[in-house]
Amino acid sequence: MISADNPAQQKYQLIIYKYQFLKEDCKAMKLKLLLIIILIINLMGCSQSNTLDTEEKVQERITMYLEAIERNDIDKMVKYADDLRFPDKNKQKTEYKSISQKIEKTSIKDLRQINDKEYSVTITCEVDGEADEFIFPIKYENQDWRIIVGQERREYG
Repeated sequence: MISADNPAQQKYQLIIYKYQFLKEDCKAMKLKLLLIIILIINLMGCSQSNTLDTEEKVQERITMYLEAIERNDIDKMVKYADDLRFPDKNKQKTEYKSISQKIEKTSIKDLRQINDKEYSVTITCEVDGEADEFIFPIKYENQDWRIIVGQERREYG
């Protein structure tokens, strides 16, 4: 056996120590890299999840509005929409009570995100038995998604 005083033994022990240190350091680096990759994947997933959650909320709001239209539930129609023609909610309610059109078979044809706080929805429906299509902006205002109605209709074709 080589004694600890032997320079060759000391050199050998130093090499072994450095190897073990590097081996441990390499494990730590791999672990750090793995943790960073997991963190990045989670952050990317949360970002997509946030967008989906927002889109689901917008779609749910539109669906509730369309159901209110079909049931002629004026309180809910006023609750979910801002009508540019009637900024005052009481005036909006009064005017909606005078609507005589029968609106049914409503559905979402297209929903597009414009930016973080704005979407555009295309809906189809039957108005007094005739097929029709409308495009409405949806905006996030005062911590709520609002369907904006009452704008001038553009004729396409």
